[in-house]
Amino acid sequence: MQPWSTVTGRLVDENILALDNLDVVLESDPEIVDHPCGKTDSDGRFRLDHVHPGIRYRVRAFRGHGRVTAAALDGLVLRAGEVRTEPLVGGEE
Repeated sequence: MQPWSTVTGRLVDENILALDNLDVVLESDPEIVDHPCGKTDSDGRFRLDHVHPGIRYRVRAFRGHGRVTAAALDGLVLRAGEVRTEPLVGGEE
């Protein structure tokens, strides 16, 4: 049984206004097929479960046709069972 980790966060713009309805994905080594993904809610919050511990991730957020809205966080590495909340600031392009 895999000891998963969880990432939660909130995406806001430079004025601290929520960025809602964004696609959020954790990107990692291309050999890893499972990239946890989700959407931000009306308050800009998201939760990504079943994150592999010990792997370096980049949190990316998109709106529309794959256009990058925010490269919110680079170099995220979690321990087994860890739940981490990160404040993330993005912006619309």
